[in-house]
Amino acid sequence: MPARLSARDVQPGEAASSSAQSPSAPAAAAVNIAAGTIGSMCGEAAVFPIDVVKTRLMTATVSEAPMAALALLIRERGPLGIYSGLPSPLCGAFLIKSSLFAGYELSKVCVHASRTVRHGRDADMARPLDKAEGLFSAAFAGIFAAMATCPVDRVKIVMQTRPNAHASTLHCALALARERSLSLGLGATLAREVPSSAIYFSVYESTREALLPLCPAAAAAPLAGATCGVISWLACCPIDVAKTRVQSGAAPSLLAALRAVAEERAFFRGVQPVVMRAVLKHATVFAVYEQLRPRLLALGT
Repeated sequence: MPARLSARDVQPGEAASSSAQSPSAPAAAAVNIAAGTIGSMCGEAAVFPIDVVKTRLMTATVSEAPMAALALLIRERGPLGIYSGLPSPLCGAFLIKSSLFAGYELSKVCVHASRTVRHGRDADMARPLDKAEGLFSAAFAGIFAAMATCPVDRVKIVMQTRPNAHASTLHCALALARERSLSLGLGATLAREVPSSAIYFSVYESTREALLPLCPAAAAAPLAGATCGVISWLACCPIDVAKTRVQSGAAPSLLAALRAVAEERAFFRGVQPVVMRAVLKHATVFAVYEQLRPRLLALGT
């Protein structure tokens, strides 16, 4: 998600007063966090049944059709039972997006500091990040996101694969905390989040910029969101399969999971729900984000 306002975000007639009404950097960062969090929660709720199917397919030892897996889950758990574990990603959306944007903002500070080191007093501190700087900042943000994502995914995956083992999401989280296994799969989560974040931000920015001359901003945001979601998840699907097995307890380590997945030729198992989930979730996330952000900015001006 873009962490700054660009010229295209200023509506006609606003240019003359934009400097007087521009929010401070902390206020703009807070708005980005709030809009990203709300958008992500909407996206998580929209795709959660698909996510349950994805987890089932990735942890299974035999291949299964997505629709057959969904039908079996509904028969086993009931229509509402398929939402077991939803509180974990909903609550985690705040932690993950706050961490992601905090990491992104911190990385921009580091980039600006490096400009001073490289160029001295002649450094252009107001210049937006170029592609290389943006890629670095997005990858750096992935480290922060992984720290929050790991325990959230651990609880979610345990609830999805063992829905009757715990009375609630909170009970599951407390049990895993007592076992000191909330951070299980942190290395695999880092291996997924760092490249995924780099791809995610850069593809969104470039796709949205290419679409804006062709369609309204309201359509460009969800289309670019769906595009960046699909590309980032397809690129990281093999490591996500291994990560899911580690966090479900089906594999003792990332290397063991990778070996097992390679032997089964299952690096892209569950890819159909991954793509479906990515399209729906990230189109929703960015549609909400781009509509909500200017409204929140207006409240602070």
